[in-house]
Amino acid sequence: MYNETILDHNNHPYNFGKLADTTMSQTVTNASCGDSYEIQLKIVDGLIDEVAFTGSGCAISRAATDILLDLLRGQTVSTAQEIIAEYRKMIRGEDFDAAKIGEAVALQDIAKMPARTNCALLPCQISERL
Repeated sequence: MYNETILDHNNHPYNFGKLADTTMSQTVTNASCGDSYEIQLKIVDGLIDEVAFTGSGCAISRAATDILLDLLRGQTVSTAQEIIAEYRKMIRGEDFDAAKIGEAVALQDIAKMPARTNCALLPCQISERL
């Protein structure tokens, strides 16, 4: 379950921290285990320019948040919605377009672990605010 990509993003999350200038901030939580993150985005002219998150949670939720934010940086809001939709399909064990989610395929095996899917889906809660 904890492959090299997941461990790297958990131990050294590239997007961990706070943005100085944010246009969107949302706290996402997993009530079943207590994972909680504040996700911050800076959206400029419909493009996700900067991303960051703070908070705490398990290795899966932390890695998933970091990986998903990596994928969203530099994307338009509509493309970000498509990426999140494909990512959700993968985590739910549905057919998905791997080309759209890049490195996030490292989390594909989570679909076989129902108890962990909420952890991996946690950062997807931001799609409601995009």
